[in-house]
Amino acid sequence: MRKNLRRRFWFEIGSAVMTGSLAIITALLPDWIELVSGWGPDQHDGSLEQLLVAGLFLATIAVFALAAMEWRRTLVGDGSDGVYATTIGNAP
Repeated sequence: MRKNLRRRFWFEIGSAVMTGSLAIITALLPDWIELVSGWGPDQHDGSLEQLLVAGLFLATIAVFALAAMEWRRTLVGDGSDGVYATTIGNAP
């Protein structure tokens, strides 16, 4: 485990897990919105749930990508510890 992971990474991972879980729950149990809130904005035709699954899936991918960027930041370093990344290949 990396010692220098920022809180931002853990927030992004938690957010991705939450949105991914909601996407799976909504795909498997599409009427949970009506069950929890008692509100049926799409009159039980499932269109809201399909949009919600797609949006949550896209949000999950985006947040996981942000977390991956934060993870890679710890691999390379941002220079705050005095260590800087060097380019591989045609370095002068």
